[in-house]
Amino acid sequence: MVSAKPHGKRWQYFKEIGKDQHIIVELHAPLPGDDNESENLQSNRFAVKHKPSLGEQGVHGRTNREAIGSELHPFRFEMEGIKVAVPNPVTWTVMKLTAAEDTWKRSLEEQREPKDRRHFREQAIKHGHDACRAVAMMTIEERDSTAEVIEAIRDTPPFMRASEIYRNFFNGEDGWADEVLKGRWLTEDMEVIQAILASWYSA
Repeated sequence: MVSAKPHGKRWQYFKEIGKDQHIIVELHAPLPGDDNESENLQSNRFAVKHKPSLGEQGVHGRTNREAIGSELHPFRFEMEGIKVAVPNPVTWTVMKLTAAEDTWKRSLEEQREPKDRRHFREQAIKHGHDACRAVAMMTIEERDSTAEVIEAIRDTPPFMRASEIYRNFFNGEDGWADEVLKGRWLTEDMEVIQAILASWYSA
């Protein structure tokens, strides 16, 4: 059973799986568009929700501009009778590369306490690993659909920013990601992941 997290604003849910261990599920959503499918949605700085409100029957999605293209070729599965769809790997990497840059920059802010800088550095590395995992866990079907996803979102600001982040953090002068991530992956695996990311973001 997954229950609403206290003060989670109805977009975050959690499940206890052991002592001091829990799973958190966050519902992220891109900004609604102007199409017919979006006419029943509204958004603000924090949430994307149904319009009119569904009251206690509805849930909110956390506003995430980087969730661009998440409706394209999601990976679908069923767990305990609940149908779940998660974003395609390209969208995942857009979100994770952006989060990595944001937290890495915070880790470099000298006015922060050392423990906070360490925390943000660890979070940046985690997001970097998550981007690699999105590629490593890609199915054949997802691989075959990436060209269509990229074509659909290539000219959007979130994708263009992710492309710049990839070039800077993996290949540029600030190439911290390549340095801190490679120790956690087999060299040959990292080479494959790098090649795939390059094909997505270096064009």
